[in-house]
Order: sequence, then structure tokens, then C-alpha cells
Amino acid sequence: MFVVLAQMLAAGDLNLYDFIFNTVLRLPECMGTQEWGCISGVFAHDFIYALLLPHIVLLIFIWGASKIGEHKGLATLLAVAIYIFIVYGGYYAFFASFTLFWLALSIFISSGLFIMGKIINPSKAQSLYGLFRGQRNKRILREEIHRLEAELRRPGLNDHERAAIQTQIATLRKQLTDL
Repeated sequence: MFVVLAQMLAAGDLNLYDFIFNTVLRLPECMGTQEWGCISGVFAHDFIYALLLPHIVLLIFIWGASKIGEHKGLATLLAVAIYIFIVYGGYYAFFASFTLFWLALSIFISSGLFIMGKIINPSKAQSLYGLFRGQRNKRILREEIHRLEAELRRPGLNDHERAAIQTQIATLRKQLTDL
């Protein structure tokens, strides 16, 4: 890619528009109506719908995909590698054509979260989450106690196994009363 750019600069023939949209991003020509992820020859359409908005969604996707660990250097390296793979591999046109779907989905989800934030005050949301989490934990503890009680009724348990199960049941009952 750098060789092609250097040759274009040396020859004095630098059509940046054609270089970006056709050579680097490999975007197809729009057929019929103007669509996402294709070029129509109208700079405003091509800049917004084929370059700017797909890149915003692509960078958000890459940012999310690269947050796999605590090491920032490796996350940055992974993000750059994903970007190069998508653009150099020729997958950008495919990705850009689905940008409308992802953008609409993110607007829908963000609007839903905004409305939920107005219905349920965010300061109360954490206490509600804690209440539901506590109820879930109580249910899980009760199920484990019932399972261990059924295990106690199993024939063939020796005294050591029976004592260990009774100790586990007592511990779980204490945890249940503490919640």
C-alpha cells in the first residue's frame, strides 16, 4: 500500500478520493439508490455513509473486541491488528454495508436505557439489583440445602460422610439466615 502511495506521489497523480475509497477500502459502486457501504461519486454521501459512520461503528467494535485483558499495550496491538485485518483483507465493504443495522441497534438500545433511566432512578437501580441478587442467592442456597438433605437420605452413607453433609447443611443454613 505504501509502495502504491509512493508511486502515485512520485508520478504527481494523486487522486486521494479514488485511492481511499477504491484502492484501500475496496468499496463497490452504488447500484440504483444510494446505500450504505458503497460509493456513489457524491463526496458528501461517500464521506458520511461509506467512511465516517462505518469507521465510528468499526472503532467501537474494535475497542470492545480488544478489551480482553488488563494489559493496555496488548489491547492496543490487538486493536490495530483487527483494523488492519478488516481493511487490508477486504472485509471493510462487507462491514460498512451492515453499519446501518448496527447504528440503528445501538440507537435503539441507548434510547431504551435512557428511558429506563428516567423510569427507574439510577441511584435506586443498584439497590433493586441487590434485592434481586439477594433473592436469587437465597433460592440457590435453598436448592443446595434440599439437594444435601436428599443426599443424607441416600442409603449406604458412613458416619464420616453423614457428618460432613450435616456440617455443610448447617453452614448453608447460617448463610441463608445472614442474607
